[in-house]
Amino acid sequence: MTRKENLLIEICRMNNRIAAVRGDKQIDVEQYGHSGRFYREAKESKEYELKERLENLNRSYERAVEEKRLADARDAYYATSEGAAHKARLEKAIEQKIAEREDLRRLTIEAIENSLRQLMGVHWGVKRFDSGYLEIGVIDAVKSTSERREFFFGHDIEVRCEERSFPGNNKECFECNIGTCGSFDMRCGATVGERAMFYADAGKLLGDMQTIEWLRITMRDYNRTFEQIGEEMSALHTELNDPFKREEA
Repeated sequence: MTRKENLLIEICRMNNRIAAVRGDKQIDVEQYGHSGRFYREAKESKEYELKERLENLNRSYERAVEEKRLADARDAYYATSEGAAHKARLEKAIEQKIAEREDLRRLTIEAIENSLRQLMGVHWGVKRFDSGYLEIGVIDAVKSTSERREFFFGHDIEVRCEERSFPGNNKECFECNIGTCGSFDMRCGATVGERAMFYADAGKLLGDMQTIEWLRITMRDYNRTFEQIGEEMSALHTELNDPFKREEA
């Protein structure tokens, strides 16, 4: 065999060692060594690339062994009464954090809708809301149902609120984007769904600095709390995956 062919066989064997640790299906080395794929890879590959692949696989094998050791130790610990109680506490805490985050989102949306409807009218509602992003729009009452809201096309306002707009930039970003669908009749504006009324409502929002500042603080505080809950959930998941880290600390 050539050096490249020997390296390919070693790569195959190392892949099998990793598969054995993880419980995955292994490759028949002898069959692979006589296949057209084997000779094609040996011809097309460069020796230094095969050596790099083998080195990376050696590191992957070491990680797989360590992950298996940890998983076995964790499963054995969780099989004890102490470990089972520990696991139950962590899982309950994670469920509580999920519920806390869902409640935070629901209550924030309700507060935003109530505030904006008092200013702009009951025909406005929240279309989408996430950390740093809010989209409000004009509800189409005719097409909407109790289960699903429908909004007039193009009658929406996007608001972004971020404390770090770009990496390394701590400047706060608080801006909106108001879409347009072209020209409209300026003599209209008394009926929900008309473009003139949409822009009149948008003007009410942009002209009320007290509401704008309240919205900024509300979105900023939501972002911070959402991020904090996410960090707490991540720590709980980490401890659930490796319950021994906390004990070592």
